[in-house]
Amino acid sequence: MSTFSALASLGWRRPDRSPKSKPNRFALELDLTPGVMSHIRSSVIAVALLALSASAAQACQCTNRPEEEKFQEARVVFVGVVRGTQFVPDERVFGGGHIRAVVDVREMLKGDPKPRFDVIDGLPLIGMCSASLRAGIEYVLFLDERNAVSMCNGTRPLGEKTYDRAVQVRELQDLKVRSER
Repeated sequence: MSTFSALASLGWRRPDRSPKSKPNRFALELDLTPGVMSHIRSSVIAVALLALSASAAQACQCTNRPEEEKFQEARVVFVGVVRGTQFVPDERVFGGGHIRAVVDVREMLKGDPKPRFDVIDGLPLIGMCSASLRAGIEYVLFLDERNAVSMCNGTRPLGEKTYDRAVQVRELQDLKVRSER
């Protein structure tokens, strides 16, 4: 297959020449027929998907630690419902700020009991380990010394299809009992 034949299959063709123009054997123009446009659109989508998959490689990478270790390292652990979230600008932080969430406590598992906590979460950006807290959702929250959460420290929503809420809470209560021994 010649180079021109390969380019022709992608929609390139030799331009129509007028009798007055000099022939140029290297001149090509793109034929934008619907079939060629469809091919270009597919190519653009493929490149975009490739770029997104490359970004996924930069996604947060948590070390696989046992739940008991995460529980021991946390200053506070509780089950709660996020009442509201807001962006807090902070130029010292990647992304220009963080999320402040107000969380009502449903069940205290570790730490001093309080009815409500102000919690810090990172921005849900590629490469960040944000817990992606959303208002109205029930979570188990593992807070560090700054009252910060992340998906790596064990913070996660409860009651999702992949988790049975009752089983999860029972397992967390068992961790609480074992840590008090």
